[in-house]
Amino acid sequence: MGGSATAGSRGSGPAGQAVWRAGHHGDELADGALLRMVAAAFPGGGMTVFDHDLRYVAAGGPHLLEVGLPPEQLVGRTIWEVLPAADADPLVPAFRATLEGHEQRLDHQLAGRIFHIRTAPLRDANGRVVAGFVSSMDVTEDRAREEHLQHVQRSLSRRLAQQQALVALAGTALSSAGEHRLTGEAVATVAEALDAELVGWFDRGGEDEPPLLCDGTGWPPALLGHARAAPAGIIAQTLVQERSLRTERSQDPRFAADPLLDGRGVASTITAPVSTGEGHGGALAAHSRSRGAFDAGDVVVLEAFAALLGAASGRRRAEAQLRQQALRDPLTGLANRAELRDRLSGALERAARGEGRVAVLFLDLDGFKAINDEHGHATGDRILLEVARRLERTVRGGDVVGRLGGDEFVVLCERLDDAEAAVSVAARCAEALEAPYDVAGEPLAVTCSVGVALAHQDRSADQLIDEADQAMYLAKHRRRSRVEVFDQELRGRAERHLRRRAALPGALARGELELRYAPRVATVSGALVGLVGVVVWNAPGEGLLELVDFRQEVEQLGLGHEVHGWALGQALAQLEHWDRQGLEVATLSGSLPVRSLDAEGLARLDQLLAGGVGPGRVQVNLAIDELAQDPTRSQRTVSGLRERGVRVAVEGVTGAPETLGLLAALPVDQVVAARDVVARLGDEPRSQAPLAAVLAGAGALDLPVSAAGVTRREQWIACARLGCHSLRGELIGPPMRGEEVTTVLARGGVASPSSAMAQAGG
Repeated sequence: MGGSATAGSRGSGPAGQAVWRAGHHGDELADGALLRMVAAAFPGGGMTVFDHDLRYVAAGGPHLLEVGLPPEQLVGRTIWEVLPAADADPLVPAFRATLEGHEQRLDHQLAGRIFHIRTAPLRDANGRVVAGFVSSMDVTEDRAREEHLQHVQRSLSRRLAQQQALVALAGTALSSAGEHRLTGEAVATVAEALDAELVGWFDRGGEDEPPLLCDGTGWPPALLGHARAAPAGIIAQTLVQERSLRTERSQDPRFAADPLLDGRGVASTITAPVSTGEGHGGALAAHSRSRGAFDAGDVVVLEAFAALLGAASGRRRAEAQLRQQALRDPLTGLANRAELRDRLSGALERAARGEGRVAVLFLDLDGFKAINDEHGHATGDRILLEVARRLERTVRGGDVVGRLGGDEFVVLCERLDDAEAAVSVAARCAEALEAPYDVAGEPLAVTCSVGVALAHQDRSADQLIDEADQAMYLAKHRRRSRVEVFDQELRGRAERHLRRRAALPGALARGELELRYAPRVATVSGALVGLVGVVVWNAPGEGLLELVDFRQEVEQLGLGHEVHGWALGQALAQLEHWDRQGLEVATLSGSLPVRSLDAEGLARLDQLLAGGVGPGRVQVNLAIDELAQDPTRSQRTVSGLRERGVRVAVEGVTGAPETLGLLAALPVDQVVAARDVVARLGDEPRSQAPLAAVLAGAGALDLPVSAAGVTRREQWIACARLGCHSLRGELIGPPMRGEEVTTVLARGGVASPSSAMAQAGG
């Protein structure tokens, strides 16, 4: 490639043109003119010819001048005379291979430039190799571009690999893998993705504690869970500043020295805070022993891993909280129905292995609703909390106390010797709850009724809870504050419940459901003022049941929309039929659950009202207890009915201050006194006080009051004297079929025992 000019050159020309030296087979080779012509065809390169002594015999081309090797100084000299040994020695093997008849290609660096060299043997007429031909091109810029392209390709490949690693870790994060496995995979993946020798997951630690190395790769195992980063080092500052950081530790004065890192030769560090949704819970850090090991793109990648780790950790914490909430009663912290069912199932399995008997105690507070109504829900909640604490102190070790909702509690007892042991626990619980409850200095009395069910081999957890529930209702019915054990009589009731659940889904299709109509009359005159629709079921093997008898099964089976929608359609069709016959019915009312009047229920109502019956003749009765559960939804439901022109009555009203306060907030048309309030009515003034309270509260709101469940003459008289607007019940008349109502309407009245006024005047 280079050399010096010598005497004996056959020709020479301007600087950079080809120079030819005779001899050494020069006569057999092309002459200088030919070499100049070839050199001119490669203006950016250079050419030389060398003989078997590796002596240049010809040279030409402009780039020889650029590297300080004029052609006239090359010809006649060997490669070692032209170039330093460090530059010449790498070329010698290629030149000798050329003289052996083999073409060669290689890159060679000279004077800070990169040349691509190609060699070819030159042969005489007999085919003997007489010299070697060398062409060289300056490819410095080309190689720089190629190197840049390769760097870009490597960077893209690295980023792609990092993204794939991130996706793989996301799969672990979305799986059910535990926290330790997730962090372990995270640090290992980060180490591979960033080519880091050390990766650590540092927990924030306490308020005055430096970050704790909880997990990592490349660290001595003894440090994990014990070693802490420096209080003012880069990891601690990541948590303080709540942002990612990058540094070459030996050159960055922003951070204090960290023996944990410096002692391991760390030269480069990048960090990213890890947020779990409750603040920054820690930091993810990658370390290298090489300076400048990480670029800005690596910081972005680490931030992505940190974000994924934080989101996954936060999600796991949220899931743990949800699992806890799913198994615990939010008010008392006791086990809820789901956990009780799970614990009871395990207890039944142990009992089947001969580990003692299992019993469920079902406790329902007596008189709690009255306290809730009179003193407010906050007072009620305080009593429920105290009940929970008393039960936990009373039961045996190993017993489980739970709350099903409202004022219903359950105690799970296992490893019992006999039924008497279960009854003994139940009696102690009842006694513990009898002591007065001090609420704001006022002693309040609450007792409980307890049902006990003992496990049998063929009983599931849900069946056992249901049996204890039925025993509790029997205890409450017979006498409050007592204990009843589930027996054969109650088992019969439970079996009827199961039969109803099995038969009810096909009752409509089989024509077993029927809508009947109970008369509602004016209290004073006894004149018919409206009808109340009552759904009855001709249940197989049981006969006629009113909806109140199987409402629980309807709701449990999710048949509410179907049954109530059918009943409403039947009622409106019957009302149209009476209208066509010229029979007047002022108002047709019926009870509907608030939850059945969602968007679907209201849309169904719109369809039915489009048939021609004026909405003002339709009255929907809503239970006060359901309205109180969600006042916002109740306001929306009542407003939706009123906007359609439908009348609204609130039933089950007791006269409690909170009840009347709810009525004041709702745009209703009528109040229906609770059956319990009517059932108490007698001649003595105290029995009439609850109804008087209902009438006073409704009167303040200018709302008429109707009484439901009138079964005795003295109840009618009391309702008339106190000022009830209307009433209904067995004394007025039982629910009738549509054709029976038609007959009554045709006679112009309602079948009543006698003149209402006569009865009222007694």
